[in-house]
Amino acid sequence: MVTIDRVDKRSLADRLGLRAGDRLVSLNGYEINDVLDYEFYAADSGLRIEYERGGVRRAVSVWHPAGGDLGLHFSTYLMDEKRRCRNGCIFCFIDQNPKGLRESLYFKDDDERLSFLQGNYVTLTNLTPAQVERIVRMHISPINVSVHTTDPELRVRMMRNKDAGLVLGYLDTLASGGIALNVQLVLCHTVNDGRALARSLDDLLKLDTLQSVACVPAGLTRHREGLTPLVPFDRESASAVLDLLEEKSRAYIAKFGARTVYAADEFFLKAGREVPGESYYEGYPQLENGVGMLRSHSDEFLAALETAAYTAAGSPFTCVTGEAAYGHICALLEAAKAKFPFLEGDVACIRNDFYGESITVAGLLVGRDIIAQLCARGHHRRLILPSCMLRAEGDLFLDDTTLPQLSDSLGVSVTVIGPSGDELLEAFFAQG
Repeated sequence: MVTIDRVDKRSLADRLGLRAGDRLVSLNGYEINDVLDYEFYAADSGLRIEYERGGVRRAVSVWHPAGGDLGLHFSTYLMDEKRRCRNGCIFCFIDQNPKGLRESLYFKDDDERLSFLQGNYVTLTNLTPAQVERIVRMHISPINVSVHTTDPELRVRMMRNKDAGLVLGYLDTLASGGIALNVQLVLCHTVNDGRALARSLDDLLKLDTLQSVACVPAGLTRHREGLTPLVPFDRESASAVLDLLEEKSRAYIAKFGARTVYAADEFFLKAGREVPGESYYEGYPQLENGVGMLRSHSDEFLAALETAAYTAAGSPFTCVTGEAAYGHICALLEAAKAKFPFLEGDVACIRNDFYGESITVAGLLVGRDIIAQLCARGHHRRLILPSCMLRAEGDLFLDDTTLPQLSDSLGVSVTVIGPSGDELLEAFFAQG
């Protein structure tokens, strides 16, 4: 039973007499507890809606187009609280945050509903057999799973949860129920790479509904006091991961007709190898996991550059990025300058002093590091920043520095861009 927060005017629910404050009890006899229940059962064309008002149960029946919107809204997207993670993973990035950040940065969610609705990854340790059955019954697909290893004992040690190995059996249940699976393996050097990774890849191959596997290196900050000691990947160990994935991909290609298993861009950068071409990524199924971001971004940029016909430069700019993407952004700027010699701008590589030198991605840079290092090196009067540096609302860095604070401290205007390559090209020629 969930409380209705708002009813759209002239909607079906409004015409049926439902009001804000009513409590939705069931649809066609099925109890409504969260957004998945609501969206699944509200899609039926014939509906019996049971609700409660002032402690009195009421019911109305109606026919409406299958999948049509009832016009009901609820106080939270999930209709209840996010499910908090019950694990203590040895590589958890949230545990490596320094003290004093905003409260939301310390919350760990592990919610299968967000896996389906927003693409979040879940570990399965929060699921009961009944919840797994619901996923299969409703055909909630795909589900994104943080597996890390298929060795039950190793998974228990890595995730510090006694149930972490047992719930691996849910993967077979989901696959047998036709649920598509995207898998993430966060790799810790000397822990779940090498032979453990080989086993994981062999075991995952048995899942007939497997869509993709992303291998991502664990991010290790300088704030690991009291945590399990971990060793970052270096050139040799990153190369070993790439070689193993290449070897194992042959069996995946034989079964699925596609590579299916992919390495995050960081592994190629750490190994000193060129990022593969577009065909390697097979439609970029794990792009949000940092798999193929550099290739996709480069291809988009160069395609836009090929047809671009700028006749004048924008205002001079400094494009801000992290160490991982610095060479990539420099190459794109040089390509743009080769076609448009009048373009004036440079790229600033910001070292991550806040989280430590092992963290090199742009999305984890903070405002205070950008301000301090640009003051020291110099910069143009306009900055170009990727939106991944800011929270979803686009207003705060991880250290709560605001865009106005950044702008005022440096005396600059700021152009914030999305992840596509053509947006970067447009930003190069923007006025500010």
